[in-house]
Amino acid sequence: NNNNNNFIDLFSDNSKIYANNRPLYPNELFEFIIQNCKNFTCAWDCATGNGQAAISLIQFFDKVIATDASLNQIENRIPHERIQYKVSLAEQSSIENSSIDLITVAQAAHWFNFNPFYNEVKRVAKENAIIAIWCYNLPQIDPQIDQLIQHFHSNIVASFWAPEINYINQNYSTIPFPFEQFDSNNIPIFISTCSWNFNQFIDYLSTWSACQQYIKKLSQNPIDLIKNELMQLWANDLTIEKKVHFHIYLRIGYVHKKNNQ
Repeated sequence: NNNNNNFIDLFSDNSKIYANNRPLYPNELFEFIIQNCKNFTCAWDCATGNGQAAISLIQFFDKVIATDASLNQIENRIPHERIQYKVSLAEQSSIENSSIDLITVAQAAHWFNFNPFYNEVKRVAKENAIIAIWCYNLPQIDPQIDQLIQHFHSNIVASFWAPEINYINQNYSTIPFPFEQFDSNNIPIFISTCSWNFNQFIDYLSTWSACQQYIKKLSQNPIDLIKNELMQLWANDLTIEKKVHFHIYLRIGYVHKKNNQ
């Protein structure tokens, strides 16, 4: 865990590509989270990126505050009149005390300084507020492509992953989460499915932080090492769209639970 307030910015350079080439989160995920909320005045989507989760949350809440430490990401936001976007660190949100009904973090909590962030969550949360954090791991397309991507992830770019990625490799099962958790047996695994052509899938791979680090250090693109083989598995047809499935793993709990409900 990065134990100071230096924001790890691995994504700003690629904000536009990131915004267009990451999976969207399924409505079932939000419906599951929402069914456990008590109030719907204001949600905080932390590390919002371009607002993918915020735009789904706004259908349930009067207001969503969407924060990200990257100005670049916020500049590529999906605008909405009831979403207040602002640049701030997860650990220093400047949100009012006891004002938030739901805190969400999509595919980002592993980068945070856990103790300061969770203290911030406790400060801004109302009684009975919920916190939900989730991640997705490697995509699944078909056995041959999956094997190639696993090789790419765990061999070719392996040494370029930050240590925080281990939390994703373990599907968030080991990430610190000091809240009154829901029973994991009652939490489904959600699936996000995209239909992507070859170039869209390549663009998705290029958003990997390990690819960015590889390019910075070695001045070449690691995707070039698998591109021909991947193209063959794509039947040598750039236009074919394949179904790309991402399993989403959720941790959810009450921040301050009122006991006498």
